[in-house]
Amino acid sequence: GLLASGGLVRVRLTLRADNEADLRRLRREMIDEVHARIGEADIWGLDDDTLEEAVGRLLLERGWYVSVAESCTGGMINASLTRVFGASQYLKTGYVVYSNESKTRLLGVRESTLEAHGAVSAETAAEMAQGALRESGADIAASVTGIAGPSGGSEEKPVGLVFLGVATRRGVETFRVQFPGERDLVRQFSTVRCLDLIRRRLLGETLGE
Repeated sequence: GLLASGGLVRVRLTLRADNEADLRRLRREMIDEVHARIGEADIWGLDDDTLEEAVGRLLLERGWYVSVAESCTGGMINASLTRVFGASQYLKTGYVVYSNESKTRLLGVRESTLEAHGAVSAETAAEMAQGALRESGADIAASVTGIAGPSGGSEEKPVGLVFLGVATRRGVETFRVQFPGERDLVRQFSTVRCLDLIRRRLLGETLGE
């Protein structure tokens, strides 16, 4: 069965066998089949694993530190990371930069970028991620800026529009996504997407559409 909730999709297997040994074998075969059909890059855990735990494991394996700069999520991504015991071994710094002034003062986002493209833009997301990387001294940094609603949207930039950025020493990539739903869902979806982009970048994938 496929269970979609909170921006995640869980694949549930219900298996039957004549004995425990056959059940273990069948379970392994079915898990391998799921991996083959979905693809390794889109699978991050098994049983009770969480996405933030998967990100933490990858950071520990590489010996990397992460920093996250958040606007519309207001600290939800950093809160997710710190739900995992031992997060201090890989979480460097968290920034909540809701105002334009704080984006400029704490992360070095240029006023000219904000004036030309707005706070909700790929350009601002890129400079937020680069600023978090630079100012914190982390190895990888992510950013999120968007319009969570219920107001504040326009025809050009509707409610639910979110831009994310991921930066390393090799450069920065941005991602644009339009989320459905009300404010809390937009923030939850943004949190999940940001964590997954960090995970994919750690795996060495190219981000973007």
